[in-house]
Amino acid sequence: MKTSTSPKYFRDQIQTSFCAACDEAADRLWEIMCNQLKRNKAQDEGACQTQETIKPAIRIELNERGAIKVRTSFECLEKYRDNFIDEREFDPEAAMQPDLGLKDGEEAVETDRAPEITRESFYKRVCDSDLTEQDLDQYFAQSECGDFETWLATGTNHAKAIEILDDSDAWDNFRTLVMETLDAMETDEEAAQ
Repeated sequence: MKTSTSPKYFRDQIQTSFCAACDEAADRLWEIMCNQLKRNKAQDEGACQTQETIKPAIRIELNERGAIKVRTSFECLEKYRDNFIDEREFDPEAAMQPDLGLKDGEEAVETDRAPEITRESFYKRVCDSDLTEQDLDQYFAQSECGDFETWLATGTNHAKAIEILDDSDAWDNFRTLVMETLDAMETDEEAAQ
């Protein structure tokens, strides 16, 4: 019988980080595998299947107080590379004495609200001479969500949108994803004609 020697919070943080990153990557993996299945079907009309190997990377930092940082990433590669990352920190000393956010007996006011993102603000930041609003509309229309607003409200896409607006690498990766998806759609349409 195996006995666990690591603290429960340590195991919980690792498992939660892994599951969160895996959940983030699942839609993209499904899309990649469906694309591969379509390509395989086009090559031979027999029974068709595909496979994908994913290598998660987990980095864990631990200090003498038991505070841990966990960073889990999944790299998905088709014609372009997507990284799905979950980062979390846990400090057991801080957890023992949680900050309730109350001042002088009054209810706390929410100060760390996520910035409001609208179609206009997102499109204004992402679009340029190479990528138009029509391109983004077409990209979101072909997704399972059907449009930008539904995409933004689905799962963790609001956090992704904030990252795209705040991080130049995420912005560049998103633009590359959109342009390559539109190119692939155009190629599929030409092949169907």
